Amino acid sequence: MNTSNYEYLLTLEKTGTISETARRFYVSPSAISQCLKNAEKQLGYPLFYREDHRMLPTREGSIFLRGARQILDIREKTYEKLNVVSQRHASIRIAVVPMLYDIVTSDVLSVLSNNFPDSSIELMRTDTRIGLAYLLNGLADLGILAIPVLENPLLSEHILGNESPRLLVPKAYLRGRVSGTPTLEDCNNLPFILLKKGTYTREFQNQVLSKNHVSLNRIYEVNDHIMTRDFLNEGRGAAFLPTCLIPADAEKQFYILKIKDSYHFRFSLIWSNQTKMDKTKKQMIACITDVWKGLKTDRFSLT
Repeated sequence: MNTSNYEYLLTLEKTGTISETARRFYVSPSAISQCLKNAEKQLGYPLFYREDHRMLPTREGSIFLRGARQILDIREKTYEKLNVVSQRHASIRIAVVPMLYDIVTSDVLSVLSNNFPDSSIELMRTDTRIGLAYLLNGLADLGILAIPVLENPLLSEHILGNESPRLLVPKAYLRGRVSGTPTLEDCNNLPFILLKKGTYTREFQNQVLSKNHVSLNRIYEVNDHIMTRDFLNEGRGAAFLPTCLIPADAEKQFYILKIKDSYHFRFSLIWSNQTKMDKTKKQMIACITDVWKGLKTDRFSLT
């Protein structure tokens, strides 16, 4: 049962703006506008009106939203009685960000396969924004993602760890220019490797560089932190890199700078609240959490 349109409009009632509603569901504002337009066309009544820059429900809209809440409540009670999960799948699909994919494959997947031999486990390598969209639209059952803060009420999380990336600068770029450990200001006009525009991390990277008055001479845009690491190893420029991706011998080639007031994010195990939590899913969440606790702490930043 697809109830996304009801959830969109109920959230629009709560937020009062199309843009904020779209942000919470990780969809475009036009998708929310189209949803509202289609509902109003189908019913023959306006459901919302604008007042003081907010979207408020009309009298007909209030009646519609009351019914939408009842539909969602009936859906949940029905699934509870039948003891089934909405949009049930034979496999458990886990969305994983690229920087954690190798770790999940080597340390987590084998344990899950042993503990849940009757379940088919599929890993999907994707970035955080798409991973969240997968969870909200029933295309993934769990997500091991990197996110500054989870604000969507339709999702729940268990925080696995915190990360504060370091700035790695190839020593060759600053040879003869600095004595001792450089600062971020010493990196003026160096080429930088940054995540592509539109990602969570790129926004924070831009803020850190701007706050420290770093002028960018050349920018290499990459899709994820794995590409960042590869470009770093090729000596293309300086880059922010999560501690879990920094090799133990990195100081031979790079200055590793811990930037004051740098950005942070967390690794989280995330799932949707829109479907009934079954026994297997609960056990998998507990299993992943336990495995993560046993990982070597030196692979992750604790700050």
